[in-house]
Amino acid sequence: MSMNGKRIARTAVGLAGVVIFAVILYLGGTEALSRVAHGDPVYLLAALLAIGGVTLTSALRWRLLVSALTRQPAVPLRLIYYYNIIGRVISLFAPRGVGDFAGRPLALRAGGGSSLGMALYSTLLDRLFDYILLMLMTGPALLYVGHLVSLELGTALAAILAGVSFFVIATRFGQVVRWFTAFVGQFTAWSSRVPVLGRLIPQDKVDRLRQLKGIQIDLWTVARGYLLTILQILMVILRSYLIARALRLHLPFLLLLLAAPVAQLGQIIAFTPGALGIRELSWFGVLQATGIPRDDLLVFLVGHRAYIYICTLALGLIGQLIVAIWPQRAGSLPPVVGAEQSKT
Repeated sequence: MSMNGKRIARTAVGLAGVVIFAVILYLGGTEALSRVAHGDPVYLLAALLAIGGVTLTSALRWRLLVSALTRQPAVPLRLIYYYNIIGRVISLFAPRGVGDFAGRPLALRAGGGSSLGMALYSTLLDRLFDYILLMLMTGPALLYVGHLVSLELGTALAAILAGVSFFVIATRFGQVVRWFTAFVGQFTAWSSRVPVLGRLIPQDKVDRLRQLKGIQIDLWTVARGYLLTILQILMVILRSYLIARALRLHLPFLLLLLAAPVAQLGQIIAFTPGALGIRELSWFGVLQATGIPRDDLLVFLVGHRAYIYICTLALGLIGQLIVAIWPQRAGSLPPVVGAEQSKT
């Protein structure tokens, strides 16, 4: 595919995302905006804490992987959290990949915590945990949306898959990486023959995943990293549940447990800022199939987007203040030895 073709495809998807969200705002009308503006402050505070939990577990996992790959003392938590939240804030105004594979690695490299190559490597491994879990949990969600299983059975299947995948990944991580990259490569090859769809899956993402085939990392680190991934997705679900309560909507927690992974997975192919429109479309597809009233659904989609933006910006400011008060840099740590060699 030509470079111009890729640009046109990404631009088209970006515009489509903006149009989708604009339609949601139009259909929601002033009533939806009013309900968002008058959200329950207690649940809003709880949602802020939940979003803080999401970003904290993400930072802890990334810190764990950086330390394991560089074989150096862990970067101070306040610094790795700051570098992580930088990526999150950037992703509010740019595609998620920009925040993940540009903002976070560059911030870590500038702080002296790693070489740029190792920072990218650790970020890719960090995202791999998310990709695996989200893809597994999407299966039960699709079965539920297709009315093939009940909500309770779909939830049970998701829990079983999470537990089994933890055991398999903790004991056979290298093989899992090879399976996963082979699957993604085959899927990309198939989708490249489908008009439009083939342009939505960048080949560079597949090439990055292939770089992990020869990774050497101890299984204890893998187990802890994947456990943090499971905890993070639970915090994501709790975040959405609390936002719904702040909007005075009653969305069952089990329903959100199935819907949230589908919405998160939509970010992988989204080229819009913060997956604008794409994530809402994913939420809409799952929740509408459950019989949620359209007006409530529109309020949830608008409020979910607005509150996440506000809370993430607030956490970014808090991270900036913490680093300003305690300005010790990661560069004060022992120098990274053999970081580039460990890429092999």
